Amino acid sequence: MILNTTYLVGKEIEQQFLNWLRSTYVPEALGTKLVFDARLTKVLTSEEEGVSYSLQFSSKDVHDIKKKKKGFFAQKELAIREQFGERVLYFSTILRPCEL
Repeated sequence: MILNTTYLVGKEIEQQFLNWLRSTYVPEALGTKLVFDARLTKVLTSEEEGVSYSLQFSSKDVHDIKKKKKGFFAQKELAIREQFGERVLYFSTILRPCEL
């Protein structure tokens, strides 16, 4: 299972947000042991409002992700709102890899 969160980040705080993701958010998420294999990608569509990134964490099963979403990730969503306000918008989805 994959927890994917897409962020729309104001250009003026892009580096500050990326630094926070790399130094705080991702290490703390990986430290919970419910998720692993963090991956950050930049979305290459042009946005007037800012820059988009996709952050993905892998998990062994959907129950681990749902537990994480209710606890740790809910706390981090509050931290994002407190620190960055509406300069960072986001939405999360739970994905299951499929065979082609």
